[in-house]
Amino acid sequence: MTMIYTTDQWIFFFFIYCFFGWIWESSFVSIRTKKLTNRGFMRGPFIPIYGCGCVLMMAVGAPLMAHPIAMYFTGMICATVMEFITGDMMLRIFRVRYWDYTGRFLNIKGHVCLAASILWGFFTLLMNYVGKIPIERKVMMISPEWLHVIVLILLVYFVADFSLSFKTALDLRDVIIAMERFRDEMERMEKRMDVMIAFADDAKNQAVEAITEKVEEKKEQAKIRLEERMDEMEKKLEFAKEKLADMYIRDELETKRQEFLSQISEYRVRNELMRTRIRESAQRRGALYRNMIRNNILYSDRFKDSLDEIRQKVEDFSRDKKGGSKT
Repeated sequence: MTMIYTTDQWIFFFFIYCFFGWIWESSFVSIRTKKLTNRGFMRGPFIPIYGCGCVLMMAVGAPLMAHPIAMYFTGMICATVMEFITGDMMLRIFRVRYWDYTGRFLNIKGHVCLAASILWGFFTLLMNYVGKIPIERKVMMISPEWLHVIVLILLVYFVADFSLSFKTALDLRDVIIAMERFRDEMERMEKRMDVMIAFADDAKNQAVEAITEKVEEKKEQAKIRLEERMDEMEKKLEFAKEKLADMYIRDELETKRQEFLSQISEYRVRNELMRTRIRESAQRRGALYRNMIRNNILYSDRFKDSLDEIRQKVEDFSRDKKGGSKT
């Protein structure tokens, strides 16, 4: 017999499974990282994709209780589509990943993979034939009047939390994009600088080698913080100045060197403005901003270095703040 639920009951099921999903996800990551971690997009104990997934499984499974094979494949397909859409939207909007199947067999853009889809099918069966039964009984014991009040309170809290989290994630996304553009500009300038230095060393083939080495070392360079990279660039320019001392084109190349130094000075100002922006965001959004940066360990590879740098800056601000409070 198929149970028919009221709107309040459906919403309450959603909140229950959001909470269970948060417990599972936070426990799993806490054990793996060996530190307490509040996982998820929101500040409160909810992970919406778990609530959506479980409610979807209940909805597609209800009319198929007498047909487990059909329920399996229906649940597998629906949950996979939901997971792909959610993952793709999160990456497009916020530039971060909350899960990543890249490298798994038959994955699509890292959002879904065959193994996860197979598990979704089994989870649909487990959900409908075993998991929902005790929860369903407990929910049915709550009077409609009380359930309506509980759902209303949870809805208000959930909407407020989600709205704040959404704004915080957009703020973080803007900083990530700005920093990524900043890093790309520095990368292009460093390539031009390496060509100039190679030319100053009067070795034509070194220009090609400089660019080749730059590409090969890109990953290692990306790990160096922006402040350190700018220091290194100024040292290179000083080296170029010494090489140019006796060259007949020194005036022309010296002009280039001054242009590079001017750009580096501009980059230092922009980097300080970026630091100020991150500090203000961390102070304004508080623990939510820091949690979103620290605890969501999966993110787009393209923006990995920028998010790492932002995370380090936030950690620096936290240490400075603690140090200041002690004095």
